[in-house]
Amino acid sequence: MKIEALLSLVIKGIKILSPLFMLSAIGWELGNIYATVTDVEISPNLRWIFWVERPALFIHIIEGIIGSYYASSQGKKAINYGIYTFFVGFVGLLELKTESIHSLE
Repeated sequence: MKIEALLSLVIKGIKILSPLFMLSAIGWELGNIYATVTDVEISPNLRWIFWVERPALFIHIIEGIIGSYYASSQGKKAINYGIYTFFVGFVGLLELKTESIHSLE
């Protein structure tokens, strides 16, 4: 298998899985807020999930802000690219960068 085909397959996988993980992370946080407000205890066996999803959410938020800023500097719709980059992560930044490189050619 050529490296380009493998890379394309990995990127497609990330584009499918990353939004699912981000939506799950948002769901976990909303569930945690609900549990806190209603004084419901979350099982200690599930608390490790917060140690994984909170840094992931934070990093994706930063990537979304960067994507939004970079898109607006190129005259593109900042909010669309920011949301897209939030959900797909670094792949969205790479796509935005390669679009700008191809537009220069």
